[in-house]
Amino acid sequence: MIQYFGMDVHTNYTAIAISLKDNVNDTYEVVDTISVNSAAADDIIKAIAPYMNPRPAIANPIQQTVMGYEAGCLGFSLQRDLTANGYNCVILAPSTMAVSPLGRSVFKNDKRDAKAIAKCLADHNYAKVFVPDIGDNAVGEYIRMRDDAQDFVVVIKQQICSFCHRHGFHYSAGAHWTAKHYKWLKSLTFEHEVLRENLNERLLLLEKLEEKVALYDQRIQEYSESKQYQEKVKKLGCFIGMGTNTALAFVTEIGDFSRFKSGAEFSSFIGLVPGEHSSNGNGPGMGITKAGNGHLRKMLILASQSMCRGSVGAS
Repeated sequence: MIQYFGMDVHTNYTAIAISLKDNVNDTYEVVDTISVNSAAADDIIKAIAPYMNPRPAIANPIQQTVMGYEAGCLGFSLQRDLTANGYNCVILAPSTMAVSPLGRSVFKNDKRDAKAIAKCLADHNYAKVFVPDIGDNAVGEYIRMRDDAQDFVVVIKQQICSFCHRHGFHYSAGAHWTAKHYKWLKSLTFEHEVLRENLNERLLLLEKLEEKVALYDQRIQEYSESKQYQEKVKKLGCFIGMGTNTALAFVTEIGDFSRFKSGAEFSSFIGLVPGEHSSNGNGPGMGITKAGNGHLRKMLILASQSMCRGSVGAS
């Protein structure tokens, strides 16, 4: 008999479904659901303590326990805390969890979600999220911060172009965001001084963001040259389009590449495989599943575009 604790976790609230599965008879049942006004590991452990008392079929309750929650706002912190206390805790990838053929029920609440997670745990109808070590996770978060800043740069550039278009200015003398384009932006004359001030402030914000991104890139370069990452980043850097930032992101977020048996398995991990909705394999094709790590998927797509542009004979 194994205990399964399905947890629907929020920032300050957790619903827990306590279930049992008899592996001999393959029977599953939810014995209780409880609520905890916290997402801290200590509070969750205290709440489930009454259910951890040894029973005749459970000689060592912690060893015969599996806990799990969906990947979400808490990241890896709760999993690490529960694991440090001796519990077997997994993070479930939401895109891989089994869903009823009829779709999600219209009756949805936290306790029902916890029961669904507990059932996925008991039936093994899910894929575990890979949990990197603390150092890799920290560097990976830094790279994500840099990419967020770069996304803001793109947004500000789009806003500046839209602002100019709204007031009748259209640049057609070549590529945007060159020295010539910046000179043109600074030479524009508006009907009201507040409009000129508006554009100046946008350009100043863009300049500061680009300086920040440059500083982040320099710091990421330093991380990539550390003993821990240098060799792996260097190997990935042999591929066209795989820059330092992308290579280091893959090293820190993938961890051990050998855990994937094939390229198809790795593609499935980051959602770069086509979906299917058909009977006996004759249905229409679908787009990529977009399951798994969206950050790495985006970086790999950008890298592949660079590869195409940099290849001899590429169109």
